[in-house]
Amino acid sequence: MRRRRFLAAGLSLAGATVLHVPPARTAAALTRVRPGMPGWPTEAEWEGLKEAVDGRWSPVALPDFKDPAVRKLLSDPFYIGDQPGLTQNSGWLDAWRSSPSAYVVAAETAADVAAAIRFARAHNLRLVVKGGSHSFLGTSNAPDSLLVWTRRMNAVTVHDGFTPQGSEAAPVPAVSAGAGCIWLHLYQAVIGGAGRYVQGGGLRRRCRTPWNNCRSRRPARGPEPPPWCLQLSLISAHRFSPAFPLLIRQPPMPAARAPRRRRGGR
Repeated sequence: MRRRRFLAAGLSLAGATVLHVPPARTAAALTRVRPGMPGWPTEAEWEGLKEAVDGRWSPVALPDFKDPAVRKLLSDPFYIGDQPGLTQNSGWLDAWRSSPSAYVVAAETAADVAAAIRFARAHNLRLVVKGGSHSFLGTSNAPDSLLVWTRRMNAVTVHDGFTPQGSEAAPVPAVSAGAGCIWLHLYQAVIGGAGRYVQGGGLRRRCRTPWNNCRSRRPARGPEPPPWCLQLSLISAHRFSPAFPLLIRQPPMPAARAPRRRRGGR
């Protein structure tokens, strides 16, 4: 067994223990309910979910692709990110097909996310989560599913001094980002607004860890969180925190290097 797979399996088991995930069930038991199947929620039950999330539930509606103005907007990633039924790409060589969900919860709070998870679990529904519609592996969309859309959870707060909960470490400069925040807005707040620096973009390899949307200063070495993550908030059906899902700190700037001498002594 490769070291990376072994570490990933160990982290998954640890997470399951913390979140009290029940043992794995058989493949037959994992069949999700689709429209027209016994157990699909009734209109009254969907209305109950809508009430639980203060009206932020609705059927997923696609824009009119026959409209020339809409077709022109499909080249705008910001427009696509604001549509619950669209995605920005389909992987390498169109590896998967974008399929809109049946219903969406446009979450604004952790309580909205928890309510959607509870509803999907109670009715054995397919559940997907989408922030900015940029999942390269296609995990943010699935037909006949309930979509938890975190696009509105996009607040960015810059901290002069932050200490993680339960830590006695000295406060450090940090920025907190909501689950629906995109990196452009993070850059604008940190670099343009506070005159600081945040790691990301094309500077280094993206970290291949279970911490989705995290970016690391070093190549991937397994499923550990990036070295600059100070605090992560997890949301489950029973436990949630109003804190932002991702807190990162300003990484140390690399030491200046002496200029290299050209060959020939010039």
